[in-house]
Amino acid sequence: PLFDDMVPLPIGSVFGTASRLRGDAELLMDFRLCPDDVHGLMRFLTDSARDYNTAREAFLKNDSWSQLNTGRGDFSQYVFASSAALGGKAMYMAGEDHISNDMFSEDDYLEFIFPYQKESSESFSDWYVHSCGNLTPFFKHISKLSNLNRVHVSPWSKLEAAVDALGNSVILEVHHPLDFDEKSSAEIDRMADHLVDVCGGTCTVDIILLQSENGKRYKQRIQSRINKIL
Repeated sequence: PLFDDMVPLPIGSVFGTASRLRGDAELLMDFRLCPDDVHGLMRFLTDSARDYNTAREAFLKNDSWSQLNTGRGDFSQYVFASSAALGGKAMYMAGEDHISNDMFSEDDYLEFIFPYQKESSESFSDWYVHSCGNLTPFFKHISKLSNLNRVHVSPWSKLEAAVDALGNSVILEVHHPLDFDEKSSAEIDRMADHLVDVCGGTCTVDIILLQSENGKRYKQRIQSRINKIL
């Protein structure tokens, strides 16, 4: 609907917005040099996002909340497209590529990011935690966020850690490695077997794959293994 385009869902997270406003390197240095300023910025952006989302929902009166805005060609199609097959929910984002253990420590995450994620997740339903970075040590904390719908597991995050922390409580969005199409058939089979072995046939997994021969083989291998388990 027209009003959905006028007041769109926000793309990106509070910490991602802070990184773009302050600068990635500058914000990370602020963790050590002026932590109070980091908290002040995160506080302001968290409150602003909450106020905007509250006003948006009141304005739209939820008449199109569960529908995707397709055909617009914007970034939301990448973020939300794969959810269409699993209910088509439009979701708020509680993370993005700026959040990665390769950039800062678990203690930093718990001090500067997680409290604001937790607070935000309690305000609205259907949250999506995305990061193409390394979330491995963060998954156990992410599991404590409210109203989670799905969590992205990048090639740089350990699937085992995601499954241990989140189990079948959310959709695990598993992304292929960058060299996926360069791998041999034997490597593809091992990757598929690993996913099934780790998930145990019980997790809800949404696999993001290229439409290629390796992609087809991967899906067929997983399906054959699942059928044997079931």
